[in-house]
Parts: sequence; C-alpha cells; structure tokens
Amino acid sequence: KNDLSKPYNLQPVKETLLFWNGKKLENYAFCIMPNHVHWVFRLFEKDDKNKPVYLQDIMNSVKRFSANQINKEENRIGAVWQTESFDTTIRDEKHLYYAIEYTLNNPVAAGLVENREDWPGNWSSGCSGLRTAD
Repeated sequence: KNDLSKPYNLQPVKETLLFWNGKKLENYAFCIMPNHVHWVFRLFEKDDKNKPVYLQDIMNSVKRFSANQINKEENRIGAVWQTESFDTTIRDEKHLYYAIEYTLNNPVAAGLVENREDWPGNWSSGCSGLRTAD
C-alpha cells in the first residue's frame, strides 16, 4: 500500500504539484496526506505559450509523473492514484481562505500532528492578503 507522506514519496509529489506553478496555474496550498492530497490552486485560462489550460490535463500530468517516480522509488508497478479526483470551484476570497485553512489543517484533523506546521507534507504560498470578511 502506498504512503504518499513517506519522505522518499513526499519530495516527488511536492515537485510535481509545484511543477506547473507560474506556467499553467498558481499554487496557493497543498497537503500531502498518507493516502490522498488536498491541493488549492488557480488554473490559468492560457499557459505561458498562450495555449488553453485544462484541469484534466494538469491532473493527468501530475498523477502520471508522480506515480512513475513513486513506483521507481518503491521498485514496483501499478496504480498509485485513484482515477477520480474531487474538485471544487472556489467562489470568492472567503471561500479560498477557508479552503486553504481546511487543506493545511487536514493532518491536525486526522490526528497525525498537533500543529499543522509540523506536517512535512504541507506547503503554502503564504496568501497573507486574503480576507475572511465579505
């Protein structure tokens, strides 16, 4: 069984989630849990070459590349990710703020750490300018 939060799996997953940043998307936060990932980002309409960007292409790329890296590290073959992903459209700044908070607090809620800063699978761009008021 895969554990995405193992140190040797964590690095390739982090690198993969950060790969398209500034080219096809803007990363806000992610949390790599043992068996799933929470990822908050803004998808660009067009990439750095002015071509349309599609969510399914990003997801396929991230899953394919990270699965290959993990399988190589664990000397195995087979699926790492579920086919399905559950995505939510962020409606406003308040929703974005709460999505980031939920993402970064996931390991605390799961009882894996007491402080979210202690979870090695957490990453945030530090969106300090977000407001929770309407």
